[in-house]
Order: sequence, then structure tokens, then C-alpha cells
Amino acid sequence: FANSCTAFQQISWSNMGSKQVDGFRKLQIVDLSFNHFNHQIGDKPRSMYMDEDDRSYYQESLTVTNKGFEREMLEELHLDIVNLSSPLPKSMANLSCLVSLSLKYCNLHGEFPQNIFHLSYIQVIDVSYNNFKGHLKSLNLGSNSFSVKNMSRLSFLALSYNNFNGQLPSSLFKIPNLQYLDLKHNQFTGPLTIPNVSLSSQLSNLYLDGNKLTGQIPTSIFEMKKVEELALSENYLSGTIDMSMFSKLSQLRDLYLSDNGLSIVTNTTTNSTITNKLNYLGLGSCNITEFPVFLQTQNELRYLDLSNNKIEGKIPKWFFTIGAETLYSLNMSTNFITGYEQVLEVPPWKVLLSLDLSHNRFQDPLTDVLPISITELHISNNNISGKIHPMFCSLIDLNVLDMSNNNLSSEIVPCLGSMSSISYLDLSNNKFEGFIPLSLENLTSLSYLDLSKNRLSGRIPRVGNNSMLCTFTRLQFLDVSSNQLTDSLPQCLGSFSQVLQLLNVKQNNFSGEMPQTFLDGCSLITLDLSNNQLEGMLPESLTKCSALQILNLACNRMSGTFPFWLQNLTSLQVLVLRSNQFHGPIWDPNKYVGFKKLQIVCLSFNHFSGTLSSNYFANWSAINTINISANKSSSLYMDGNGYYHESITVINKGFEMEFLRILTIFSGIDLSNNNFHGEIPKSVGDLRSLIVLNLSSNNFEGHIPLSVENLKEVESLDLSNNKLSGRIPQQLATLTYLAYLNLSNNQLTGLIPRGTQISTFPNSSFYGNEELCGVPLSKECESNDVTPSTSLDHESEFEFEIGFGWKPVVIGYGCGFLGGVLAGYLFISKK
Repeated sequence: FANSCTAFQQISWSNMGSKQVDGFRKLQIVDLSFNHFNHQIGDKPRSMYMDEDDRSYYQESLTVTNKGFEREMLEELHLDIVNLSSPLPKSMANLSCLVSLSLKYCNLHGEFPQNIFHLSYIQVIDVSYNNFKGHLKSLNLGSNSFSVKNMSRLSFLALSYNNFNGQLPSSLFKIPNLQYLDLKHNQFTGPLTIPNVSLSSQLSNLYLDGNKLTGQIPTSIFEMKKVEELALSENYLSGTIDMSMFSKLSQLRDLYLSDNGLSIVTNTTTNSTITNKLNYLGLGSCNITEFPVFLQTQNELRYLDLSNNKIEGKIPKWFFTIGAETLYSLNMSTNFITGYEQVLEVPPWKVLLSLDLSHNRFQDPLTDVLPISITELHISNNNISGKIHPMFCSLIDLNVLDMSNNNLSSEIVPCLGSMSSISYLDLSNNKFEGFIPLSLENLTSLSYLDLSKNRLSGRIPRVGNNSMLCTFTRLQFLDVSSNQLTDSLPQCLGSFSQVLQLLNVKQNNFSGEMPQTFLDGCSLITLDLSNNQLEGMLPESLTKCSALQILNLACNRMSGTFPFWLQNLTSLQVLVLRSNQFHGPIWDPNKYVGFKKLQIVCLSFNHFSGTLSSNYFANWSAINTINISANKSSSLYMDGNGYYHESITVINKGFEMEFLRILTIFSGIDLSNNNFHGEIPKSVGDLRSLIVLNLSSNNFEGHIPLSVENLKEVESLDLSNNKLSGRIPQQLATLTYLAYLNLSNNQLTGLIPRGTQISTFPNSSFYGNEELCGVPLSKECESNDVTPSTSLDHESEFEFEIGFGWKPVVIGYGCGFLGGVLAGYLFISKK
């Protein structure tokens, strides 16, 4: 640029190339949004270059330094979606003429500098979608150095999607010209306090949703006469409130109260109505018991959420007139609705796009309430029976269809193949039978397909020489488990691994080899091929699936030696190889053995053999670590925010059980029914967070390691059917969570230890040890058997100090204690 350019008052860097900015001394507006710089503001940039196909796209990113904010004439600074990855410099306060500051999606972090609020001319501050933290009270809104008077020009303040915490200062509502206040999705706590200046408030948009606010909604909020949008959802607000109170807010158009502890009174004896013409209304989880009568006058609604309430009975006829020309999203899921009062001749809601009636008690197919415009339909978890009505096939714009968990039967109708726009199809847990229709090959946009838990049979249809599944190249989620399908697994599924995140075909009759070629960049998180008739070896190309967390190959005919290379899968949490034909040792003195994140391992019912070194379990990091702060009563399930949860079949206390999800704190090891011999590794005592241990039906010998006393969390312990000898360690009596113990059919001797837990176990726990005596057995001890050994001698190094008390929730699970897999994993968010 020529020197004369330094007099420019406004310039957009989207039109600049490799030039310095230090010369722009009178610069008033800087807009660098939506770029990818790699320089420092205020430094002399190295040569910047632009993509040949897009002159406004920079290949680089940007760093903010103090030097960059020395231009006192600057009025507007916009850096949206520029990856700054740094704290915000305090020198920002040097921009004394700054009017507008926008730093959305900049990956900024640390404390937000309060001196920015000292800027006399500031009108707009938007730092949403960053990682700022700290208390807003640190801004000291009422002090002499920073008074509300100094913020008289501020009209727009957005701090949403950060980590601000502490109590929300009431003085925020005293800022005289503030019209837009967005604090949603932070960590604000305490009561919502709004001072008695509401009548003079200029606020039109107030967003406080997604925080941790408590207490009742203050009555002063109803004096904020200019409020048009009010969002209080997803807090801990409580109390009872009458909807008619919101009529005082004459300008109110959007109201969100969902997901609190509120009780909303919607139908009052005075027959009061809401005079506002609402566009968006969220009343989910508000303890509403009947269809709100005030909705009869709401003919401009676009969005309505009545989910997770206690509404029962049939939908009244008047309800279908709500927003007849405007409603595009309706959610009435998780209620007790049984149907509607009368059949409709014409579908209501001409522009409806999303309808969620899941988790109710509908029996009819709902075909007469579905407009042709609909793109997303959720009717799962109802009592709908019979065939899929052909009318569904006319919904050609449908993108999401969830009909899972109903009583639908007969064949899957072929006309579903005409719904070419569909990307999400869930027909699971019904009674469909027969073949999968070939017409589904037309659903090439599918990213989510769940046909599990039906009665489907036969081969997967062929398209030419390939399986129909090979046409679904966009699949992220594929579940056809728990059917009666007979076929070989398509090898192309390995080629999809860069997209596919979950593959579940368990409990079918698939045969042949599992997919052998997994590609670089494999995205698989869960791979469950259990309970089929698969043969061959586990392909080493699976190491390319670095995100893999669950691998379940149980109950097949797979063979080969233990795949030591699985240790390269650093995200692996669950490994189940139960009931196959694997053989050989699982320990090699020349190979490192250790799994960083493995919490559940089941190798039972194979032909594994050999000894385990004394330190075999020393490097199993996830099970060796106890989270002292964990609370079992509130622990999450694996990926607990996820939508999809796979089941696990377990054998526990001699009974087969099915558990739908596994707690993140759950850990277990099952090596039972193999040919291991030698001593039980002393490092078993390192497994301090272990809940289930099953080493039964092997040839282990020697003493029970005294280090078992360190298994403070263990709830199920099975060492039966081995050749263990010597006394039962007295330390077993100190395991306070132990709910299941089986030491039967060994060669143990002496007195059974006395303790709170051991005294509760039946005779069968000790049966088959001829030299054992004492309660609960009928055999009394000789005088020389009375004193049990309590010495830790050479094993004293396994003593750990653990001081805490957890209330047990999980009672010993297994595959053989852990048989089959398990857990809650997210693959596609439900939007």
C-alpha cells in the first residue's frame, strides 16, 4: 500500500495481502473475522498468502499481543472465528474509543479483563463461545472505579458459552441502556436477583439458560416491560408460577422455561389467558398435567415444547389449530398421551418440520396428523402395532424417522426405499420379520441405520456382487444386532471405517471372516461382532482404529494367539474375547503387557495357557487408579451424554443377566475357564479400583495372595475350581464391599476367617476344600487350626492406605462375569 493508505479510517483484512498494519495510525475499524492467520496483531507480519481459489481465505492463524492495542482511535474490533488460543491482553483497555468488540469462537481463555468495561464509549461486547472463567462479581459493578454510570452506552453484552461462575450480580440489570444480555451456558449459581429498576429497564433479550441458578423466578421480572425474549431453561429454578403472569410482559414473543424444577399453572379457575402472541414456547419438564387451554389463542406459534410433563389422555381437537400456518416444531414426548379425540380429514400444521411424540401411549399409526412437509419424526416408545402404514412412504422430505420400541410387525415395507432423503432410520426393538427389502439400497444418504432387536432373517440383499450395505458409504452407525440374519460380513465395512463409528451385528448367524482391511484414519469407536459364527484371526489392521473403545468378539469361532498388538489401541476400554478358540500365553517376557485405559477384559472360555508374571497387572493404569472423589450413586455411564446404549449379557452368581449400560467407574477382569497355571500374580493387589475378578476354572496353584486386601472396591471374587492351597487370608474379611465370594473346589486349609462379609456367605462358597473348617461349614476346627495367619511377610509392599467410603451400586458383573459388551456411546446426536 502507498503511504496515503495510512489515512484510511476503515479497512477489511479480507481484501489485504502481505502488508503491515503498523502504519494505519488512524484506523477506526478492524474486521479480521472468519480468517486463519498465524501472526501477532501489532507485529510486522511475515508474507501472507491467499488460497488461489478463494482470495479472502488465509491459510494462517493469529496471536494477540499487548503491542496490538496501542491504537487509541480504533472504534470497532471484530475477530470472530479467528483461533487466538490465548488470554485476552489487559492492554485492550488502551482502546479508549472502542465502541464494538466481537471475539466469538476465538478459543480465548483465562480471566476476562474487567478493565474493558471501563471504556467510556463501549456499546457492544460479544465474547461468546470461548473459555473465559471467573466471577462476574470481580467486575465490582457498584464500586467507584467501575460504576453503572460508566457503562451508560452499553447496549449489547454476550458472554454465553464460557465458564463464568459465581452468583449473578444484580447490578447487571441496572445498566441503563442494556437491551441484549446473553449469559447462557455458563456456571452461574445462586438465586436470580433482579432489583427494583425493572420499570426503567431497556432489556428486550435476556438469556440465562443453561446455568445453575436456584430459587424462584423473582416477581420483579414481570416489570421488565420491553422483554421480547426470555430464556431461563436448564437451571435449578423452583416454585409454582401461573402462566397468566407473563401477560404483563406485553412485548414477550419467546419464552423458555423448560428443564427446571418449576410447576407451571396453565389452566386457572379465573379462565385467564395469555394475551401475548408467542412465537417460541418451551414448557418441558414443568409438571404440567393437562393440555394448556391458553394455547387456544396462540395462532402464531412456531416452536412448542411440552415434553417430559404429566399430560395424559387424548389430544383435544382445538390443539390442532395452534399455529396452523406457522408451527414448525412440536415436542410432546414423555407424557401419557393415548391418542387424539377425533380423526382429522386434513393434516394440521401446514409447515411442520419436526414432530416428537415418543415415550407416550399412542396405539394408532398417527398417519392423519402428518403433513407432507415433515422432515423429522420421532414416535418411538409407544404401543403402535401392525404394519408400517404406506402413508409414511409419501413423506418424501423425511430426513429422520424413529419408530423404535413399538409393536410393529410383519415385513418392513419396501416403499421405505422411496424416501431418498432419509439419513436417520431407527426401526429397532419391534417385531419385524422376513427379509430386509432390497429397495433400501436407494437410501444412499443414510448415516444412521438401526434394525436391531427384530426377527429379520435371511441374507442381506445383494446389489450386483456386493452386499446392499456396501451402498451406504456415509454410514456412521450400523446396528442389525439381535436378529436371525445369515450371511458373511461384507468386507466393504472395513473400507467404511473412516466414517463408520459403530458396527454392531451381535446375536445373528453371520459366518466367515470378520472384515480384514481397516483403513488409515479409521473412526470406529465400538465394534461388536459377538454371538455369531465368525472364524479366522483378528486382523492387525485394526490397530489403525486408534479411537476404538469397545471390542467385543465373544461367542464366535475365532482362533489364533493372543493379539499383543491390541495394546497399541490406547483408547481401548473394553476387550471381550470370551468363548472362542484363542490359545497360547497372554504373557510374554519379551513383550510389554499393559493397557492404559482398559477397564473391562474378558478372555474366558478359550484355550489360553501359561503362567502370569508376578507384575502382570502392574501396568493396567485405568484399574490401578482409584478416583477418591468419585461418587458411585451419581457416576455417569460411559459417554453418558450419548444417545446409543449397547447391552451386556453377564453371568453373575450363577445367573445370566442383561445390563443395558455400564458405569464409568465399573471395572472387571475375567480369565476363567482357560488353562492358566502357576501362582496368581501378586500384582493383582495393584488393581485398586477393580469391582469384579474371576479367575475360576484354571490350574492356578499356591496361596491366595495377601495383596488381595488392597482390592478395596471388589464386590465379586471367584477363585473356584483351581488348585489353590494354604489358608484363606484373614485380609479377605476386611473387604467391606464384597458381595459374592466363591473359593470352592480348591485345596485350601484351616479356619475360615471371621469377618463382617465372610460370615454372610453360604457353604457353597467354600465347598470342595476338604481341610477347611469353621463357620459356615459344619466341620469344626482342631485346636491347632484356630489361629489364622495375618502376617503380610514378604507381601507387605502391596499395602495401600485408602481412606474413603463409597456406597456400592454395581453388584459383581461378569462376562462369565462380563460376558458380552456393554456401554453407552454417542455416535450421532439427536437434534
